[in-house]
Formats: sequence, structure tokens, C-alpha cells
Amino acid sequence: VNAEHGRLSPGIHPITARYGGDPFFTGSSSMILAQSVKANTSISVSSSSNPSKFGQTVVFTAITSPSTCTGNILFLDGISSSAVTLGSSKLESGRSVLTPATLGVGTHPITVSYNGDDNCTAGVSSSANAPATLNQTVGKVDSTVTVLSSVNPVVFGQFLVLTASISPPSATGRISLLDAGTTLLNSQVSNG
Repeated sequence: VNAEHGRLSPGIHPITARYGGDPFFTGSSSMILAQSVKANTSISVSSSSNPSKFGQTVVFTAITSPSTCTGNILFLDGISSSAVTLGSSKLESGRSVLTPATLGVGTHPITVSYNGDDNCTAGVSSSANAPATLNQTVGKVDSTVTVLSSVNPVVFGQFLVLTASISPPSATGRISLLDAGTTLLNSQVSNG
């Protein structure tokens, strides 16, 4: 006997078969079959700030549907096998939140992965054949350069000290002092 039934709810269902018997055979019951039914899971990921600046705190939130899914969400930077793991966070009412370490300047395809549970299928927010769910753009931090003079005005021939400073002090690279476009000095930045 075959029976099709497409109305079982997500979860584990103890299925048995019973035969009532006939004039020649006694009735019997089958062993219990633990039938697992899983809901199709969809996952989305969002950012608290996109685009963001280098060093800015960004919070990624993954949402599963259905919201009854349990377990952990894995957050990744990338969509292929070379993706970098940003971290993992527990699902609570279908929501998982992660604040990763600082992302570098550039575009980051943020994906999430879910292994499933007794009631929900495994899923990812994207695959190698589909675009990433979220492209997090991280821009450079704005800098400010100031120049100060030890004496202003100065008499021709008098000793003068020009000091250039850059903010934020963590900036690296080179800084130049210019006189109407002509380079007076080009130096490595040291402590801003």
C-alpha cells in the first residue's frame, strides 16, 4: 500500500502502520518510523551601516525564515571555498547578530551559512552561481591635514619651522609641504 501525504508539519513524526487482520491473518503493527519533515529555510543578511568607513563598527544581522530555526549562523566574507570566516552567532527567534573585527577597505561579499536543525533545512544566503546577498563597501577614513608656522609673518632670511600634522594620528604614508605647487619637503608620516 502506498500513500502520499504532503501535509505533515515540520518536525519529527512517529509513523506506524496497522493491519486489522482478516479471516486468515492476525492483525499487526509496524515498528515506529521517525519521519523527519523540514521546512525550507531562506536566509537573508543585512548591515547596520553600508557603506561604512574603515575602523567603523558594523553589525551584520542574519534572519531565517521560518523564525523557529535553531542553531548557529556562520558569517563569511566571500562566496567561494576561499571565503574568510568572520564568526558564528546563535540564532534566537530566527535572528543572529555578529559584530566582526574591522573589515579592510574595499567591497566585501558577505554571506551566511546555516547547517539546519530537526525542523529547518540547511541554507546559504548565496552560492557560487548567485551574487552575494550583501556587498559591504568599506571606504577610507577622511583625513585632515594642517600646517603651522613657527613665525608668521617672517622676515626674509629668518629661520622658520613649518609643521604639518595629519588627523587621524593612526594614518600612515607620506606627507608633502608645498609652496605654490613646488615641493619643499616630502616626508614619512610619524605619529600623525
